[in-house]
Amino acid sequence: MTLPKFALRYKDFSQADLQLFVKARNGRRMRKNASKKSLIKELVALDEAATFRFVDLPPEMRNLVYELLLTHNRFAGRKAYPAILRTSKSMYQESKSILDADKVISIDATYRCFPRLHGGYVDLKGDVKFQDMLSTLQRHFERDLGSKLKLLPSIGSLKIKLRLFSIGPPRPQDMSFPKIKYFIDMLFRPCRGLKRFEIEWRIQDGVFDLDALASLVAHIRTQCVARGIELQFKSLPQNVEESNS
Repeated sequence: MTLPKFALRYKDFSQADLQLFVKARNGRRMRKNASKKSLIKELVALDEAATFRFVDLPPEMRNLVYELLLTHNRFAGRKAYPAILRTSKSMYQESKSILDADKVISIDATYRCFPRLHGGYVDLKGDVKFQDMLSTLQRHFERDLGSKLKLLPSIGSLKIKLRLFSIGPPRPQDMSFPKIKYFIDMLFRPCRGLKRFEIEWRIQDGVFDLDALASLVAHIRTQCVARGIELQFKSLPQNVEESNS
């Protein structure tokens, strides 16, 4: 037996059947007095050297391959290989929807507050290489994020690791996190197909006002509800979560 889970059990067939199998595989019969053992050995060798056209597989099996190759999720350690879409027009047409629907784009966003410098900035890393987004956030967003993530309209799932910390006590005007709110709003704008949005929080203890965090969380919830996006928070402080429930 060549493939225990999927293939035929050659030893369960007669010599005549095995002769037919060999002829079907290579177009010729083995000698008439060939033993059953030699016939099975020949079939095993043919199995190991076998090739087939990918498009000859049933659609269900092709979709399993597409799902394996085109599902990107950095948090789960899975990387997509979209180069397969260049193989042929038919493969592109039947696999592109899987790439669009199943990949998970992840972004590491760090908000650094510098009170003495009268401001802060959002630093972005992740699946796409970003430049630091300083106070000119809109220009950088449009030039860097907008141009590099042309796939944003098609993605179905987005995950963000959001880190919030301050170099020194933040000023009251920093409490509303305007750059984070603007970043979320600008990110949602092109994501017309977004269905799932997840934020994993990393917040510096004892620095940021919980009311300001609650306001930021409420803003994100409102944006997701308005767009019909499924929202999930991870590691959000319990008292902030309760104030938004």
